[in-house]
Amino acid sequence: MFVVRVLMGKEGRVPDIVKRSYDDLPFLSDGRINYSDAERVPTVAVFLKFGNKILVLKRSKEVSNYQGRWSVITGYLDEIEPLIEKAFEEVEEETGVDIDEVSSVDVADPIEVEDDDRVWVTFPVLMKLRSEPEVELNWESVDYRWIRVDEIDDFISSSFLRCLDCLIDF
Repeated sequence: MFVVRVLMGKEGRVPDIVKRSYDDLPFLSDGRINYSDAERVPTVAVFLKFGNKILVLKRSKEVSNYQGRWSVITGYLDEIEPLIEKAFEEVEEETGVDIDEVSSVDVADPIEVEDDDRVWVTFPVLMKLRSEPEVELNWESVDYRWIRVDEIDDFISSSFLRCLDCLIDF
């Protein structure tokens, strides 16, 4: 069991931007929303925290964004599902960390970042863990580190730092 603290009041709902995208955009062959030509792209950025450390992942060359750079757990909001469910799905998929390891979840209002010809609408999520889990990376990352909170700005982009600033009790 875990505690969800919500700063935006919508953790159990599908974000409106995803609903609009579902109605307005084409789909990939597997049924997910295709954001290839979208001007606004909703994503989730999940920060896993244990003690005073945050998990960062070094992105592989196989991913479409941030290749070879350090990042947090991210994913497109490309299906009609509640934000929290998508966040847990991304955590398990990218790190192998199980929902049972999570003691609390904080969700903040999305931030918007303009990049090239699109706007990334990113929903920040902070998951605090009961213990330091064993991390099993998938193809999206080639390395990981648990870094101290005061070192985070040496690893992640300014847009992810803005996400982190939105989360409470950090």
